[in-house]
Amino acid sequence: FDIDGLADDLAMLHPGSNLVTLQIGDDAGGFAEDATTYDVAADPVFITTGDFDNDSDDDFAVSLDASDIVAKFRNDTGLSFALANTQVGDEPEYLVAGAFDGTAGDDVMVVHRLESFVTFLDGSAFSPSQVTVTRDPFDLEPGLVTDDTDLDVVVAEREKRAVSILKGDGTGGFSRTYIGFDHSVQQPLLIDLDNAGGTPLNNLDLVILQPLKDRIAVLLNP
Repeated sequence: FDIDGLADDLAMLHPGSNLVTLQIGDDAGGFAEDATTYDVAADPVFITTGDFDNDSDDDFAVSLDASDIVAKFRNDTGLSFALANTQVGDEPEYLVAGAFDGTAGDDVMVVHRLESFVTFLDGSAFSPSQVTVTRDPFDLEPGLVTDDTDLDVVVAEREKRAVSILKGDGTGGFSRTYIGFDHSVQQPLLIDLDNAGGTPLNNLDLVILQPLKDRIAVLLNP
């Protein structure tokens, strides 16, 4: 991501530690010698970037599964970040940013392994709300599944061999459609396989990995 208007920068997690490191691109294919390190609660596991406060500066968020926290790093000015922690429920892991509620600024969706919900965090306040799925959400993919412009989310549920398609209503609310499979699934991908999408690209199709069968499953959006 880019926090200084020059080359892309890099934020890195250190699993098993309490550290997140920020490396600033030097505009020449490398990174500045001095890295900035932030001390967070125990065990950062995933990271996502977005403009949460709609100020055109890239921010980032980190899931901390040992402490049930998502840490938001808000970019105030250039290289200055303000850290705020939000309690979100047991063992937050994979997370992704996107404009889910129709307001300015990005929001965040978080999965919780072995739970029956994912968490929606609105970008401005990071207020958490739970969205019901079936069981064991593993990872997720945002995209436009329906023929509107409200961002949706596909959640892979490994234990239940299923996906929950969470159809966004543009205000941070979601309705759920459940699709079962014959074997466990993970790593959903939304793409336009049949050239049926509109502008912006909606009615996306689903490709999902079935690792125990060494195959992918393809669901064309009718």
